[in-house]
Amino acid sequence: MRSPLLLSLFLGLFTAACVDSQAKISKEVCTNTTDDDGDGKTDCSDPDCFSFEACCVDRCEEGSSLCSNAGVMTCTRASTGCRALSAPVACTGGTVCSGGSCVLTCTDRCNAGAKQCIAAGASAECQQLASGCYDWVVGETCGNDALCSGGTCGPLAACTSQCSVGAGRCTPSGAVQTCVSQGNGCSDWAFPSMCNAGFVCSQGACVQSTVTPDGGACTEECTTSGMIVCDGTSGTRACGNFDTDSCLEWGTPVACQSGEQCANGSCSPSTTCSNDCSPMGAAQCDVSGGTRSCGNFDADACLEWSTVTACGRTEACSGGTCTSV
Repeated sequence: MRSPLLLSLFLGLFTAACVDSQAKISKEVCTNTTDDDGDGKTDCSDPDCFSFEACCVDRCEEGSSLCSNAGVMTCTRASTGCRALSAPVACTGGTVCSGGSCVLTCTDRCNAGAKQCIAAGASAECQQLASGCYDWVVGETCGNDALCSGGTCGPLAACTSQCSVGAGRCTPSGAVQTCVSQGNGCSDWAFPSMCNAGFVCSQGACVQSTVTPDGGACTEECTTSGMIVCDGTSGTRACGNFDTDSCLEWGTPVACQSGEQCANGSCSPSTTCSNDCSPMGAAQCDVSGGTRSCGNFDADACLEWSTVTACGRTEACSGGTCTSV
């Protein structure tokens, strides 16, 4: 007859082994495409893997650059192996940042309030800079469990394709955009990039610039004849052919009337208001733990705080910036 004591000892050891086995798979393995812990999330989409180095996502595209009131931010490869924007480098010699580079005179690069993914892990929003022109600035940084789709961060599995992969289009500023596949399985427009010298964007692709009747080459300064943009906040200018070559260029600025200012390509009466914050570009942490910035986000000429942008799951707001914790 078996001893009850030996049987009890055997059952205890067997139960302990099973518990230990379950404990070994209670945490997600981040590289095996398997839902190890049974929570419905696999590898990099599982919170257990948010701090895993290989689970980072690019927050800008190779070769791209963005403007801020502090200067030019260039896309570089971070220590994680993924791409991220550098700290701003100030423009000098009387130049201002426009279209991601330092120039003598800025031009509007987008329409106020528009949003655009700058990579799988971040978006940009069109805002008015201190130069007076509208440009793409960093809008939202996606958490490790989200990717950018249609200009906003959303769950990995809840995206919507924005275009057909491989398609191209030209932006109003003359940049080219290509439709690419994102890491979430959906397609989206890549961040706009200017064509190389001697080329212009036409029908969604960079082509050699037009040849003039005298044999010389000209470059399209704008893409749509009749399009009107703001020249800072004091006037407008139109796209058309105003000289002897065959290319389009910006016309002479037309000043707004007294008491008016330009916004989104047209002059309208200025609204009496007062600034809610200062200076433009300042950032602060909100009581909710997110960030907000100082800028002109409505129809008047005054500064106000933007809506709050939440920090990622593994980030906290400090000094107006979301940083890893």
